[in-house]
Order: sequence, then structure tokens, then C-alpha cells
Amino acid sequence: MKNILTNLKKLDDKIIIVLGVVLSTLFLIPQKVFANPILSSKVIQGLSKMLNDASFALLFIAPIAGAVMIGFFALMKMVSSDNHDGEKYVKRIKQVAIAVVIVFSASTLITIISSYFK
Repeated sequence: MKNILTNLKKLDDKIIIVLGVVLSTLFLIPQKVFANPILSSKVIQGLSKMLNDASFALLFIAPIAGAVMIGFFALMKMVSSDNHDGEKYVKRIKQVAIAVVIVFSASTLITIISSYFK
């Protein structure tokens, strides 16, 4: 049994070496990818324009909506008489601020991804 395991280990080492040689050879051979017909299609061009417009809109809508919501929650915190309600509004203010940061990050990610289609 021990002899069989030793032979399998030697065989595994040989397979790994052969796979390494084959993969490194494949990486060295230049591959041509013909993606030009896909990129010039109307669907991809429309998708790219839509993503650019969406990210542009998010950059302007998010801070305005975030400021309005933060102002509203700050006003509600000042008006509330209960201390527990004040803590609730502070938590909501933090959530809105985090949401605005996430929207900015998503908009940046959309811009980066759509730049590959150009």
C-alpha cells in the first residue's frame, strides 16, 4: 500500500510539471480576440450610454437627497422629547451618510466599467 502511494505521489508531481509547461506555453502564445463586432453593436453602445447617464445622475441626486434626509433627521432629533428617539435619529443620520458614500462608490464603479466599452 505504501508503494502505491509513493508511485501516485511521483505521478502527481509529473502531472503538475506537464500542466505547468503546457499552461506557460499557452500564456506565451498571443491570442487574438475579435470583440469589435460586439462593441460596435447598438445594444452595447446603448448600454454604455445608459450607464454613463445613470452614474452622472447619481452623482448629482445622491448628495442633494442625502443632505435633505440628514437635515430632516437632525430636525426630528431636535424636536423629539424622548432620548431614545434622539438616538434613533442619530443612527439614521449615520445610515444616510453611509448610503451616500455607497452611491458615490457605485457611481465610480459604473464609470470605470463603462470606460472599458469605449
